[in-house]
Amino acid sequence: MRLAQNELSKETSKSQGDANRIRQLTAQVSGLQEDIKSAQSEKKQIRKIASPYLSEGQVTAMLVEKSFYDKRKNPNGTGVTHGYEARTINGDKIVVDEATGLTWQQGGSDRAQWDMVANPVLKWRSRA
Repeated sequence: MRLAQNELSKETSKSQGDANRIRQLTAQVSGLQEDIKSAQSEKKQIRKIASPYLSEGQVTAMLVEKSFYDKRKNPNGTGVTHGYEARTINGDKIVVDEATGLTWQQGGSDRAQWDMVANPVLKWRSRA
């Protein structure tokens, strides 16, 4: 009987620990959702309404107006001023670009993954 009570006590403690961990994770998720909402609201607006088609002149005008760089259409463009911020969420290191709202996990990839991505990108860039 005493052994059963001890096992029950252990299970109850474990369940309470699990419940506490769930509450902590829920609070962290809520914080992440607020961070995402904040980053999304700070994104820069490029144009007021979406357009299914822009003429060549409209694209060039937008690149010049926003000072976006393009090798042919606006080689003097300065591009976007990025604001990188390192954060730690749930022990994971991330980097957030405040200008675009993009987020990256801080860390490396193995070489095979890099080669799979880099080779097509380098080929594409050489055609530009």
